[in-house]
Amino acid sequence: MKLTKASAAAIAAALLCACPGCNHGTHDGHGQEAGETSITSGHEEDRHQGLIVFDPHRAAECGVRVDTVHKRPFAQVTKVTGRLVATNKGEATVVANSSGVVRFAGTLVEGMSVGNGDVLLTINSSRMAGGDAAEMARTAYEIAKNDYERIEQLHADKIVADGEYNAAKKAYEEARIAYLPFQTSGNDGSQAVSAPMKGFVKQCLVKEGDYVEVGQQLLTIAKSDRLHLIAEVPERHAATLGKVRSANFRTTYSDETFSTDALDGQLLSVGRAVGGGSFYIPVVFSIRNTGRLIEGSYAEVYLKSAESGGAIVLPIAALVEDEGTYSVYKQVDAMHYTKQDVRLGGNDGANVVIAAGVEEGERVVTQGAYQLKLAASSSVIPPHTHDH
Repeated sequence: MKLTKASAAAIAAALLCACPGCNHGTHDGHGQEAGETSITSGHEEDRHQGLIVFDPHRAAECGVRVDTVHKRPFAQVTKVTGRLVATNKGEATVVANSSGVVRFAGTLVEGMSVGNGDVLLTINSSRMAGGDAAEMARTAYEIAKNDYERIEQLHADKIVADGEYNAAKKAYEEARIAYLPFQTSGNDGSQAVSAPMKGFVKQCLVKEGDYVEVGQQLLTIAKSDRLHLIAEVPERHAATLGKVRSANFRTTYSDETFSTDALDGQLLSVGRAVGGGSFYIPVVFSIRNTGRLIEGSYAEVYLKSAESGGAIVLPIAALVEDEGTYSVYKQVDAMHYTKQDVRLGGNDGANVVIAAGVEEGERVVTQGAYQLKLAASSSVIPPHTHDH
């Protein structure tokens, strides 16, 4: 039978209305495949509530973590700048033990690690103007030694005076001390220079082929296991310094936030005066270097006083930012989340106080918040798979 255009349109409309999954919830054939994430723009009820669907298995794969919020103490924080410097007891200067030409034992660059006793360079005194210094020292030593032994025997027989004996003894000691550094010289007349302790090369003051004199500074070796964190506090915060107990800090080359407590930190001193043309008061911590801290680098420092009171505190990683507005994601149930704008209080570089927007007992995403943000912005609508 031939259908009119009006009849065909009516039948098509009836078929569309017969599929509840097009306008309401999902059913077999209309459901989201496992692992898909989307804004529920295909679900009228969810769209009105602003819910985000994120499959639990997919959330676990993406590192999404949800925690129940509880009030806890939070320290007063003063944010300042600072710097990591080597400790005074952690440096040693290496000097030349003879005169001659410098030859590096291997690669020698600032920042490289060295072990106690490692040979860093040699000083070769052969073929120098005026003769081989090692050979000259050896000859002088042997002559002084022979003279001293001869006069010592004569002095014992009371043939020479005390003055002559003392002069010979003094000449021998001076020659012995002068020759002592050369006694470990190599066959080519080179004298090895070793690291006096384990650490790293902080400063190299010579180049390959340089001529050096006895006692000239060659290198500075610094220990890498301890550092000083020096916070520079403006004068206006002087009244708060007596309450400082610890600090968090973040270096300019890393997004990681470090804690002095976690690094066996000790508060060494709080400055009592401003001097040296500076308008800042130094606060000094001693910390353990785990190998990820670079001596001499600058840092943002969050000075922390003793904790007090109770506040809603979340990790900074729980926040997402959009054009200056900060938000968090609350979990409604196992598959649904909602975005909530928040007002921030103070932060210590790792955690932040939520002044408004989150209540105690609510479940909030504390890790993987940006995965949810990406899911929300994608707005993927599951494909319609039914044929009508």
